[in-house]
Amino acid sequence: MNDIENVEYFKFQEFIKETLKEHSSFFSETSSLIDDLNKLKVINSQVSSETSDFQNKSSELITKVEQLSSLHNELSETLKIFESLDGIVKSLNLSSSGAIVAKESFREDILFKLDKCLAFVNNENYKNYKDIEIYRYRFSQCMTRALSLIRNYVTNFIKNIESKLQTKINEAKKNSNNDENSTSYKIMLEAFINNQFDEDCQVLQPLIEELYIRCADNDNETDDLNGLLVDCYNTYFKTRQNLLTQVIQPHITASSLVSINGSTSKNLVQAAQSNITYFIKLMDKEYKIFSHIFFSKNPMIDETYNVDALNKWFESLIEPLYDLLRNKIIRETNIGELCELITTLQNYIENEESLDYLDTASKISDGQSSVLGPMYRGNNQETGFKKISLESLLTPILQDTQSRLVFRVQNYVDKNIKLFQMKLKEFIHQL
Repeated sequence: MNDIENVEYFKFQEFIKETLKEHSSFFSETSSLIDDLNKLKVINSQVSSETSDFQNKSSELITKVEQLSSLHNELSETLKIFESLDGIVKSLNLSSSGAIVAKESFREDILFKLDKCLAFVNNENYKNYKDIEIYRYRFSQCMTRALSLIRNYVTNFIKNIESKLQTKINEAKKNSNNDENSTSYKIMLEAFINNQFDEDCQVLQPLIEELYIRCADNDNETDDLNGLLVDCYNTYFKTRQNLLTQVIQPHITASSLVSINGSTSKNLVQAAQSNITYFIKLMDKEYKIFSHIFFSKNPMIDETYNVDALNKWFESLIEPLYDLLRNKIIRETNIGELCELITTLQNYIENEESLDYLDTASKISDGQSSVLGPMYRGNNQETGFKKISLESLLTPILQDTQSRLVFRVQNYVDKNIKLFQMKLKEFIHQL
């Protein structure tokens, strides 16, 4: 019994010893592993520290590289601004004929570049650049030179068109045996003066638009450039005046003959209405032709400067109307007729909007100027330009009529009221 119990005891003892041995081995390995992990942790800390330093230095270097790259690009773009001056000057010097303005490259390589260059040299952020004033002056000179080429091309083109049309008109007159009243001649004259002129000159619209957006400005810096646009206006209006005289003068002559042969007092209001209507229609046609040539196709461009110039020319265009009606008015003795004419003129002035003097094809906004400049407006399409300012055009005639009316009334008062003496028979009859 004791031996059996000892055997069990010894087996358990051996099991415990083996277990202790395994645990001791496991503990030893665990301790070794912990030591290795501690070493790796130290190494990891060192690597992390070194990596962080490397990353910081790398980030600093990358930032510097980006700054230097940005500075390089900025310097390159800035140098292009200044280096482009020589190329622009060379192109302008080689374009003495002015035909260069008709090429698309003129807009891209000269006008648009000059816009960019002038915007740069006029920027307050770059005012401390060396010789910036010199470059500002030279770029401005180049812009003036470029726009002068456009002015020269436009004025010469219009003069040539006038010469060609006048030759055709003379030939048409010759073919009609110098009969200016023939129907065929009048039709040909209308076609040449209006339709042919409009069609031939519309090719100028893109060039005039480029000139307009750079010249039609109220800034002091553009006062010299405004003169270039005014030259185009003057040439155009002079040409139109020369051509239209061949239409207006026969009409005025015919109206004058009616006045001489007919009764002035009976014809005054009718003559005024018919002639005013004639000139309104004439100005309406002129507005349309002018708009095809001078107005921009961009609805955001403010056309006020164009419209003001046109309305100013209308004052001289209808001078024959002033002279014709003035001659009729100063000979008019009928007070009632003068009063009726005043009423008629006031109706024209007060009801001009109802007479369809609004151009829906060339509307602009009445909002504030955008960042594109003072020649540009918002996109509100609800405001239209008035074609004809009848108030300013008809006011001189109205004033002449009012003055004549005052004179006739005063004359009537002096003659029939102040100097009135009742005859004896009238006195007895009153009693």
